Amino acid sequence: MEHLPDLSLNLYAIFGFVGVALYLGSYAALQLGYLNGQGGLYALLNLLAASSVLISLVQAFNLSSAVIQSFWIVISIVGLVRMYLLTRRTKFTKDEENLIRSALPALSKRKARKFLDAGHWIDGEAGALLTQEGEPVDHLIYILEGAAEIISSERVIAVCEAHSLIGELTALSGEPATATVRLSADTRYFCIGVRVLRDRLMRDVEIRTHLQAAVSRQMMHKLVRTNQALARRDSADG
Repeated sequence: MEHLPDLSLNLYAIFGFVGVALYLGSYAALQLGYLNGQGGLYALLNLLAASSVLISLVQAFNLSSAVIQSFWIVISIVGLVRMYLLTRRTKFTKDEENLIRSALPALSKRKARKFLDAGHWIDGEAGALLTQEGEPVDHLIYILEGAAEIISSERVIAVCEAHSLIGELTALSGEPATATVRLSADTRYFCIGVRVLRDRLMRDVEIRTHLQAAVSRQMMHKLVRTNQALARRDSADG
């Protein structure tokens, strides 16, 4: 029994250190771009930090600190409830659900809604050009249904089928298109203007992170398909 006070002191001190670590860690992650200040994770980390520090005050009570931590807890809970209600009211069409599931599966519903509201859907006819080699790319495009040919030096080097992104690199960098993309069938696709993409969406840490991950996946798939197409062409020429 004589050792219980020391054990209690250690436990309260641990709660205090955990709270400080959560405060500093979440703020550092926010400043480094790993967390979004309007996201649920940031609010949750602050809730846990404030709760831990408040528990630590049981051993050495400080009224001012207790009031601050209590209000921090209340504010964090209000923020989490608000985000939950906003997410619950967010609705998607079937086409929008397919896009998010394929291209941005881990993006929060609220940010997915923001991304989708920035663009629009188009039903394109076979033969329509999406990009022209050597010319600026005006839109980032996602093909939901249909197909498009990638043409370089007047030769088809690859085919983009459903769930493909078009202009993902040049739309973000501002460089001219490296190839011409032409619809090879009637196609339904989603597009976002590059100005909206760069000026508004790419400033959002969560959207930028998930979009960059989608671009990386697309580039890998396209590289594989292009190599396969070139191998078949060389085999036919031989």
